[in-house]
Amino acid sequence: MPGKSHKVVPAFKRPRVESNSSTDHSPESASSQPQLTKMPISKEMQTEFDKINNSINTLSNNLAGFMSVMTREISDVKQEMELLRKQMLVKTVIITGMPEKTQETFTDTEDMVRTLAAKLGMQNFDFDNVRRMGRPRPNITRPIELTLLRLRDKIELLRLKPMLQKIPEYNRLYINNARTNNEMRIRKQLLDHAKMLKLQQPAAKFRIRNDQLEFTDGGLTNVFKIGPDGKIVEGNSPAENHAMDVTTAGASQPGGAGLHYSFRQ
Repeated sequence: MPGKSHKVVPAFKRPRVESNSSTDHSPESASSQPQLTKMPISKEMQTEFDKINNSINTLSNNLAGFMSVMTREISDVKQEMELLRKQMLVKTVIITGMPEKTQETFTDTEDMVRTLAAKLGMQNFDFDNVRRMGRPRPNITRPIELTLLRLRDKIELLRLKPMLQKIPEYNRLYINNARTNNEMRIRKQLLDHAKMLKLQQPAAKFRIRNDQLEFTDGGLTNVFKIGPDGKIVEGNSPAENHAMDVTTAGASQPGGAGLHYSFRQ
């Protein structure tokens, strides 16, 4: 209003606070902080601590021993299961390359196998089971799993199988021993290793028998096998037992381009 004086009020000023991020190491500050004191441990307490430590060490050693025993037992069980699988397949062969009919029935597969045996001149040919392996898929010919009734029939079938190359409708058909999943895994790993070596030594020949790879080049044979850690290691000497040979001669076969499989008897 005119003629009335106004009093100017000064702005409020906050007091300035000094920030100090560094730790105050002055004697006065140190003396004001609480000090940690080391409590003495009595002999009784130390004895109890020692007992607890000894118990922990004993439990740890027992657990390590238990795990070692369990590992060995699991390994033994796996070996026994593998042996049982091999025994179950002792009279079984796998036939690959047999043409598959559309909507093929069990009777159709049976008739194909009997016709094959007749072409090979096998007499009194009996089998326990025959089936196509896996689910039907377009443009895929499934292998046939054939379990013979007698072991001698399997041996005879494998002995006569070279005749397949002379029969036009069967010259692309292959008969091999049935193998467990573990054996097939080992064989594939060895085959892959052999193919890698062949790239470096094209003139070399190789074969796989008794889960070992024999790689021969210039008269020198190196043997490879699967070690305990699952990796390929060089073996000591060639295997001596009868098993499947793998050579680089002959026509290609499903599962091994450019490889021909035959059994040594």
